[in-house]
Amino acid sequence: MRWLIIICLMFAAPGCREKASPKITLVIPDGFTGVAILRWQQPQGVKLSPDQLAYSLEIPPSGVLAIQGANLMLDWYVQDARYASGAALPQGNQHTKDEEGVYLWDMGVNADASESWYVVGRIRDLDGVRERKMGVPPLSNPPRGNDKPLPNSPQ
Repeated sequence: MRWLIIICLMFAAPGCREKASPKITLVIPDGFTGVAILRWQQPQGVKLSPDQLAYSLEIPPSGVLAIQGANLMLDWYVQDARYASGAALPQGNQHTKDEEGVYLWDMGVNADASESWYVVGRIRDLDGVRERKMGVPPLSNPPRGNDKPLPNSPQ
């Protein structure tokens, strides 16, 4: 029985040494709507210490914040957002139903992970942002399926 306890502790111990997930707070200018971009690996950008447990990233009125160092958002983190006045900015997701509310929408990273993209706005403000982020034009006539079954598919 003692060996079983020792073996369990050996497997559990590495998890105890893991670093806590940092909290990243995006501070948005009051009244800002539109695309906000965090640009990573920028020599003239804001310097962040990689071992901090909390970061407050103040987005300038232009919507683009240059940051020195690697993209911290490629690892586990906790994110929230607020306006410069301190008012909370809720985060939108696939369950958001309020079409008139303003939310922070996380649009992910670009192809080489050098930029993290966000939209501050309503659901309808998301149109075209993914395409713009990836550098491809939106499809004007997206392909549609037809009613014919595929070959060898069950009827």
